[in-house]
Amino acid sequence: MSEDVDFDSAKERRRRQNRLSQQARRKRLAILAQAKGPTRKWIIYSAALDENEKHDKGESPPSIEKWLFCQSTGPERSQYIKRLQDAVTRDSTQPSFDAQLLTNVTQFNIIKAMAKNAAYFGFTLELLCEDMISPFNASGPAPSASGDLPPSLAPTAVQKQIAHHPWIDICPIPSLRNAILLNTGTYDEDELCNDLFTGSGSDSEHQVGLIIWGESWDPAAYELSEVFALKWQRLLRLSADVMSSTNYWRSRRGQDPIRLQMEPA
Repeated sequence: MSEDVDFDSAKERRRRQNRLSQQARRKRLAILAQAKGPTRKWIIYSAALDENEKHDKGESPPSIEKWLFCQSTGPERSQYIKRLQDAVTRDSTQPSFDAQLLTNVTQFNIIKAMAKNAAYFGFTLELLCEDMISPFNASGPAPSASGDLPPSLAPTAVQKQIAHHPWIDICPIPSLRNAILLNTGTYDEDELCNDLFTGSGSDSEHQVGLIIWGESWDPAAYELSEVFALKWQRLLRLSADVMSSTNYWRSRRGQDPIRLQMEPA
């Protein structure tokens, strides 16, 4: 991703993301307080705009339910990122909470973070659309990145042993990378990728699967959405550190920790 997508400082983007998250939580709690009876226990909010609002918002990126980031081509990915940036920039000054804006901001932030990590390897997000093999399965990092990788992006023994696509390498959480690779063949890789970067489409907080609150290379700066964590428990049982950072960020908002179920015997 080029520098022209830097619409604002990282600090300002995270502040906006936090403000929207807090508004979303207050709205959800207010609705839950009004709910009566067991039929209202599970409430799913729609991130789509109301029909009477669409003409006021102009063109915006496809809804989170329809966009498959990981199966897109390079040109499609570039176009979507530009539209996402435009939507975030255009709507960021509105005073009231908008669920779609929260989705757009969190998705833009994580895509921006992954683009920064990809740059350490000399990659772009568009290039990662290609069918390619990780540089760690050859003779080490790409020449442009040699010696410049943050410790969190340095290859693990598992990364060197198992051939894989480099989209896994740009995840800055070593234990999660290992878990993904060690379970290869037991899950749909495109589904996992899309859930991480665009969400499952049923997250009541309108969040993508992976949320960034700090520097792109810092494992402690990442949080998983609850929907993602519960869906992908099998992988996450092998990545205690990502669950620790997730629950840290949840605790800062006054939310209960996510507890994974024990693996069946």
